[in-house]
Amino acid sequence: MLVSAADGDPDWSTEPITLAPGDSGLAQITVTPTGFGQWSRVFTLETNAPRQSKLRLVLTADIKPRLDVEPRVVDLGRLPAGSDTCAVVRLRPLRDETLEIAEVAVDAGAAGRVEPGSAAGGRAEPPALDASYARDPDDASAWLVTLCLRPERGPGPLGAAVRVRASNPELPEVEIFVKGTLTGGLSYPERVELESPFEGLGDETTVPLRRLSGPPFHAVAAAVNDPHLRAEVQTVEEGEAYDILLTLLPDMPGGVHSALLRVTTDRADLPEVAVVVQVRMGRQGRGGRER
Repeated sequence: MLVSAADGDPDWSTEPITLAPGDSGLAQITVTPTGFGQWSRVFTLETNAPRQSKLRLVLTADIKPRLDVEPRVVDLGRLPAGSDTCAVVRLRPLRDETLEIAEVAVDAGAAGRVEPGSAAGGRAEPPALDASYARDPDDASAWLVTLCLRPERGPGPLGAAVRVRASNPELPEVEIFVKGTLTGGLSYPERVELESPFEGLGDETTVPLRRLSGPPFHAVAAAVNDPHLRAEVQTVEEGEAYDILLTLLPDMPGGVHSALLRVTTDRADLPEVAVVVQVRMGRQGRGGRER
């Protein structure tokens, strides 16, 4: 009798065996896992026995990890874009074996390959992370992978996979996930209001623009898409704080108007900020402003 197992999974391999009538034997199934955790597979044993040509066999395995990785998921939460933020991931072998890191790579949208103790220099657009690695000074068998947010990364959701490859090809590649949300590195109001009780009377207000994180910046220009409004950049502290003086001209018609203030900056992560301007101008002969 010829017995073989078919599964089609590259992580499992089988060798056929031949049994003479009345003999018994063992069908060896070799497991070569590429991950860890609870695994289960269903095999079909095919034989040339006339009454039992196929048998179904369920195999389960609890694959233990060979490396301790803490943490596997790095959650940066919500933080301003350009923040000086780093996270450290520790890798340690769980068996009596030596771990040598050959490469750390960050996926597209973050950074490229790095050398020990050096920062990555990928061609990401824009880059998200720099990565470096070095031995744990408190444990010679362990390694520390340091992941730092790059200051050029603009606001938006952050998601990156960092892959760590050991020099020993038998050790599995480790994947570390980094997630978070980057908010704007500049502080400014989303909306401002200007009011004048009577038509023909102007008004003015200031729109503050401040640096929260990231490199110093300059407010280059300001403009409003309404000819009855004027915007002027005023420096409060060079590279750190600016006020936009917003003036309501008296020739604006009465009623409620909306406009958009746009401020151009030299920050790569936030080249322009937009503020909604709501204007309430009273009408002549009404004795007050229109609501």
